[in-house]
Amino acid sequence: MILPSLMLALTTAASPATSPDQTSAVPTPRIGEMVTQRLQKPQESLERLEVNLGGEVLTLTLEPHSIRAAGFQVLVPGPDGLEAVEPPPSSVYRGTVVGRPGSRVAASVRAGTVQALIDLGPDDGTFVLEPASNLPGLEGTDPAVHVAYRASDVTPGGHTCGADLLTQPADPAAAAGGAGDDPADGAPIEVCEIAADTDHPYFLKNGSVEATVADIEAMIMMTAEIYERDVDVTYELTTIIVRSTLAGDPYSTGDPIGILCEFRNQWNSSPEVLIPRDTAQLFTGRVLIGPPVGIAWRSTICNVAFSSADCGGPVQNLGYSVVESRFTGATFNERVSVTAHELGHSWSALHCSGGTCHIMCDNIDGFGCGGIAGANLKFGPSSISQIVSFRNTRTCLVDEAAPLSVPFVEEFPTGGLDADAWVWSMPGTVAVSSAADAEPSPPWSMRLKRSSSNEFRAAEVRTATFPLDGLSGLELSYQVQTVGVEAGERLYAEYLNTDSAWAPLGQVVSTGADLGIFIPFTNGLPIGAYHDGFRFRFRTDSDEVDDIWYLDDVRLQSPVVECPADLDGSGDVGFTDLLQILAAWGPCAACPQDLDDSGDVGFTDLLQVLAAWGRCG
Repeated sequence: MILPSLMLALTTAASPATSPDQTSAVPTPRIGEMVTQRLQKPQESLERLEVNLGGEVLTLTLEPHSIRAAGFQVLVPGPDGLEAVEPPPSSVYRGTVVGRPGSRVAASVRAGTVQALIDLGPDDGTFVLEPASNLPGLEGTDPAVHVAYRASDVTPGGHTCGADLLTQPADPAAAAGGAGDDPADGAPIEVCEIAADTDHPYFLKNGSVEATVADIEAMIMMTAEIYERDVDVTYELTTIIVRSTLAGDPYSTGDPIGILCEFRNQWNSSPEVLIPRDTAQLFTGRVLIGPPVGIAWRSTICNVAFSSADCGGPVQNLGYSVVESRFTGATFNERVSVTAHELGHSWSALHCSGGTCHIMCDNIDGFGCGGIAGANLKFGPSSISQIVSFRNTRTCLVDEAAPLSVPFVEEFPTGGLDADAWVWSMPGTVAVSSAADAEPSPPWSMRLKRSSSNEFRAAEVRTATFPLDGLSGLELSYQVQTVGVEAGERLYAEYLNTDSAWAPLGQVVSTGADLGIFIPFTNGLPIGAYHDGFRFRFRTDSDEVDDIWYLDDVRLQSPVVECPADLDGSGDVGFTDLLQILAAWGPCAACPQDLDDSGDVGFTDLLQVLAAWGRCG
């Protein structure tokens, strides 16, 4: 995907585009100094942004990115409860600063605006880029006007964390996580799946479902950059719930403990309890009572369950945190810091104090310990030790999936799915089975069927990514058999496009008949499929648990060129193929050398070999 046509021309907030040395420093009550710059659309699309950081013009190189898990979904309230809607395109990017080795950039680009954290390394610190209209006192500023400032120039505002108000689990670090990969196997990055919820006031502060999804993705994207850099952990979003109606909002209080308990109780009940995740965070638009702007239980990654003296009730999952992300006057980096801080508790990090504390400072704005904003968007040594030690006990984490390559051929040779290829499936809906008839690659095929009548249990399976940038002419082929599927129900083949949205490749419509055979289907890949984040999925719309779809011989490759004259299968038609024709000369019904199907091998078969001489295709 090409970055939206944006570049930063460096100007004062009120002037037309000018040279970088005419930028201005505009103070606000809580930021010591910041440089304004106007966002303009150039004549052609770019993947580079020029920004003025502290008086120095630097170039950022950005690439589209996604933090969406393979099973990502957006849910909103509907007449019958939560219902899935089409996710908007991903709006996050990552990159580096030209000429600055070790630099990191994480950005969110939406509606002509950019929010970014620009880490220039330990010597030069972190800069923040965001629209000026986000800041107190600058509301109503032209959205094209952006500000860049050192995060360390943000003055603390007196906000705190409410974790110390909770009765924390007695010995959470000893608790077992769910089944999964070995987190200490030397893989560079471990993946933690996170789900996000919102209340209705948070939706109102963003204004739309699309804006709310983009806002949460920005928060998780920036947080993932910090965790990757400091503790070798990243995040993937499995679900975002946007409570877009007041009637669909189950949360009612601004008390920090009260809303955390409401969140816990809601997500430990159906349907939220069925949402895949290793932890979950609620973004509230309510003003929390007292100075806390966030709260979390400690050491709960992998959905650790304990009884809660704060909430009462039985032993249940405590893997939850709450953030008042849009607290009054919050700068962009402060918002990121609150999410990173509360998740730090989920990873077993304690509050700390002193100049090396940073993110986990016992006062969120960092009085007395350097804070968690600005250049301090990092974990201190004690926090890193606590998080890494706890990470190494978590068995729900998985390694970042390695990309697949083409040609891709899946014949299901064993009784289980290849976890490196099929990285996500709706739990309980996908298995490898020998129950089909006449498999093209016997004895196994992949079975898809819904696991229950619950809306979120339709059958679905997704692959890892394929780096397809620069390729062309590929096709996805597969063979399908149905058992008990009503007429008109469908199997969908879809791909992830450059906007990180699922787009159609093809569909199979059931006739209602169980034919006992596999039927082949082939779908050519469109232009939008050729990027390095390509993946494909199969899903069904069957509504009963006894509707079964079998798939076999799944291939992603260039079209197979038929070459019957290549009798020895070498990829060339040559002398050995000619010798086979001569050796079989004469009556030879149904033999491969009878290329014209005449019942004899003769002169016309010899002519076909000579006509096809050379490389097949």
